[in-house]
Amino acid sequence: MNEPNLVADQNQWKQAAAEAASKIVESGMVVGLGSGSTAKLFVDALGRRVAQEGLKIVGLPLQKPPRRKPARSIFRSPHSPIASRLT
Repeated sequence: MNEPNLVADQNQWKQAAAEAASKIVESGMVVGLGSGSTAKLFVDALGRRVAQEGLKIVGLPLQKPPRRKPARSIFRSPHSPIASRLT
């Protein structure tokens, strides 16, 4: 099996898991929301249920999404040969 098929299979499993999890939710529940790719699929599926069925829930973020670290300039790195010439 080649890599594109593995990714497609993984995405199908994630989608199936998200859809199944969204079907467990009932009106009045407080739902913990994660920040990963499967959590996004779950929120999308749950959002469809809210829109279509009038489901009333409260979503509670369980963790902050990871922050991207700013790219470091090679000129500011103490190990850069260019930085050593500039100081």
